[in-house]
Amino acid sequence: MAIPILFNRIPPDKRLDREASITLVLQSLFTFGSSLSSIFLNLYLWRLTESLWINGIYNIVSNAFIAVCFVIGGKLAKKFDRMVVYRIGITLIALFYLCILLAKEHVAEYYILFAVFSGIGSGFYWIGYWTLLYDVSNDRNRMRFLGLSSAFSTSAAMSGPLLSGVIFNAVGGLRGYTIVFGIAFVVFLLTAVLSLLVPKAPSHRKAYYLGHMGLLLRKNKTWRKAMYGNLITGIMQGVFLFLPQILLITVFQKESFVSYFGAFLSMLTILINILFAKLARERHERKYLLWSVIGYMIAASLLLFKLSPVIVISFIILQTLFGPLKSNAFDSYFYRLIGTLPLKGKLRIESMVVREICWDAGRIATVFLLISLSSNLNAPWLPWVVIGSCASQFLLFFLMDELEQSTKRR
Repeated sequence: MAIPILFNRIPPDKRLDREASITLVLQSLFTFGSSLSSIFLNLYLWRLTESLWINGIYNIVSNAFIAVCFVIGGKLAKKFDRMVVYRIGITLIALFYLCILLAKEHVAEYYILFAVFSGIGSGFYWIGYWTLLYDVSNDRNRMRFLGLSSAFSTSAAMSGPLLSGVIFNAVGGLRGYTIVFGIAFVVFLLTAVLSLLVPKAPSHRKAYYLGHMGLLLRKNKTWRKAMYGNLITGIMQGVFLFLPQILLITVFQKESFVSYFGAFLSMLTILINILFAKLARERHERKYLLWSVIGYMIAASLLLFKLSPVIVISFIILQTLFGPLKSNAFDSYFYRLIGTLPLKGKLRIESMVVREICWDAGRIATVFLLISLSSNLNAPWLPWVVIGSCASQFLLFFLMDELEQSTKRR
């Protein structure tokens, strides 16, 4: 009886329909595959090269092609459907891991090509997913959908590291990576097949207005501020693309520990996201954001001390605790803002494309700065780059202040 009672307490306008539920399943499967593979891809490169530069360049190239494919994928999604682009993306990601299985240690020799392949697949996947996310939720249930999405995805992200931990305990060395990447390939392929359950929903407006987004940025101060906010968000994301995992493997030297610790972090994130989904209110978005940035600053400051297991673990746990507050608060705000644009949500694809370009620009800038100033993990500039990227997030608080007031005036 507990489940029906709990369900009945959910207001009808906040309940999720069938497509939203399927989207949660698809994203959970994708996250499971990613938690098995994407983190260990950076560690695989690190094990093969022990080069911060190679890991950084890999992420720079990958994010550059993600941005390019967002532009192309946006046009395809507008002309055909967002599910067409979604399926292209998830299929390419599956093939990407198949190629890694075939290349084995030669991945390090052709890491630029693999970065391009990864960027293309991810770009198509994420433009399809973010557009789908907007379509299956609305202003009344989107905060709840985002909270549940994070909780479901984090549950999947916890299962992935647990499985990889068992694999690395049973099969050490590079062979363990091969098994992990093989399972990821199967999971991504399954996700592509199950995506057929989501019906196509072609837009009646097939015109691609990306060229007009520049005019919107100039004319609409609210939207311009939001794009500045996304650029700033990307600045911090760049640091956390690969650095935490490399710090972990450096101080512990065991992939199995990275796996089990990742499962613990996922469990922690589940609790935060459940609380967020249950208690969060749109009117407190700026407050959640401020708390999260303060937490990030405390975490980053720990890197000023000599790297040790305690320092690295504390840094990552604090970052995990405050991450959901920041991402859910700003994402919810951004989706509400799209509804205020001309054509009443019909610019959602163009909006996702411009946001991704801003994100990737921020990520690329920070990663390039990090690897230019820090040749290794003990370089004196490394903690200051991390602290600076976290400190930049304080600007979001002021940008959302102006945006919120402007939205209310509409």
